[in-house]
Amino acid sequence: MADQKQFNGTVNFNGEANLKGATTASGATTISGATTVSGDMTVTGIQSHTNASGKYVNGLNHVTKKVDVTTGAGEGQKVLSGAIHIPAKSTIREISVQVHTALGYDSPGNAGAVTLGIKAGTAAEGVQIIALDADSLAAAGTSVTAGTGTSTTAGLKAGTGGNAELSFVGSKAIYFDAAGEVHVTLLASESDNAYTAGAVTFSVQFVTLGGNA
Repeated sequence: MADQKQFNGTVNFNGEANLKGATTASGATTISGATTVSGDMTVTGIQSHTNASGKYVNGLNHVTKKVDVTTGAGEGQKVLSGAIHIPAKSTIREISVQVHTALGYDSPGNAGAVTLGIKAGTAAEGVQIIALDADSLAAAGTSVTAGTGTSTTAGLKAGTGGNAELSFVGSKAIYFDAAGEVHVTLLASESDNAYTAGAVTFSVQFVTLGGNA
């Protein structure tokens, strides 16, 4: 019969870790090195995987990044996802943008006319993956409610009420033969747009094609 193990408080494993039998870790747990878990594993809490260069799950990955808007005059034309790392031999399956916290905004020079669009590329503010559609998230207005979104997946766009479905650009735009990055941009149509509140979640789903250790 396998031994039962219980750890209370902060736990740090350095090097290879093999956990066999019933194991309970209460508190912050850090495992550095190769880890093998034999048997069922139950997580009661929030489980996160840090997306970084060389850090991914073999198979399907889904990375979400919440970004607060910068409020104030002259600060509201673009909201950037930052780098989302994609390993070599991977294919993007879906890119979505959804309002996390209701957006408030307007243009002092063109009140009520601001549209919100999405683009995506392999570098900051790029368009190599999704060309800019200037009102794909929202048509002209001054606010967008929480939960509103758009996506390269038609059903998700329809279910979240965005203004237009996102489309990948030409041949092999979604395939990464070498490791790279995805950068998604929310762009307001007016350069003087100013946000008063809000946050946006950028979501990228990709799958590795196998062959990685």
